[in-house]
Amino acid sequence: MKFITKVFALIKKILDDQISKVAAVLSYFSLLSFFPFMIFLLTLVSYSEISVDSLVQELGKFLPESAYELVKSVIIDTFQSSNQNLLSFGILFALYAGSGGIRAIMDGLNTAYNVKENRNFIFIFFISIVYTVALAVIIIFSFTLIIFGEVIGNTVINWFNGNRSFKYFWDFYRVGFTLFLIFIVFVGMYCTFPARKLKIKKVIPGALFTTLGWFVSSLGFSYYVNNFANYSRVYGSLGAVIILMTWIYITSMMILIGGELNAFLNEKSLMDNG
Repeated sequence: MKFITKVFALIKKILDDQISKVAAVLSYFSLLSFFPFMIFLLTLVSYSEISVDSLVQELGKFLPESAYELVKSVIIDTFQSSNQNLLSFGILFALYAGSGGIRAIMDGLNTAYNVKENRNFIFIFFISIVYTVALAVIIIFSFTLIIFGEVIGNTVINWFNGNRSFKYFWDFYRVGFTLFLIFIVFVGMYCTFPARKLKIKKVIPGALFTTLGWFVSSLGFSYYVNNFANYSRVYGSLGAVIILMTWIYITSMMILIGGELNAFLNEKSLMDNG
């Protein structure tokens, strides 16, 4: 009964903080910063051994087909039709615009903890820029593991004369390690984004929930849209945009609910100790 009572108390906190409305605002700013961030990311990728097409293709595993085609067409067309030197200079603007989503998440997590922003604007801006760059590097590293990991796995399988059990283990390791990196990103996010000091152990539950919740909900939403929903009938040519916005909204909800969970457990711990 205690567990059920805590669950209802957490739901009440989420409803009282109007997280659905905060997630809608966060989704709006995240959508505005999504394409600049992707262009910034692909600009960095262009200086590595990873092909831009392969990275965008991996993104399609988490997005519904129509949303993926929209993202692919906008980003690839912009990236390939632009002068590479202009993109290098424009990386600063893309970095600034892309960091807007990070600052929106900060505001959302402050709402979860019921605290007002009291930090210097320059500090907030600096943190958002640093985290945007760090997020881009982690994404590149994760996709490097995913893209080149398959090649490495197939090579090792050939060494062991086609042992398929190793492939299953290797595929599980690649996905598991990628989720672990995402988990680390959320831990850092929940520790540094709210305008209050938080220890790492205090944010682990929310980071774990958000990592698994985002992964499962993204795959579930993608499967639902690809197999059952037909947004183009209702929204016409805007269907892909609506799908992308819905996916970003789901992601925003997962991030904010994770923050609410951490805040709830922290308040509960303070009450028990008090």
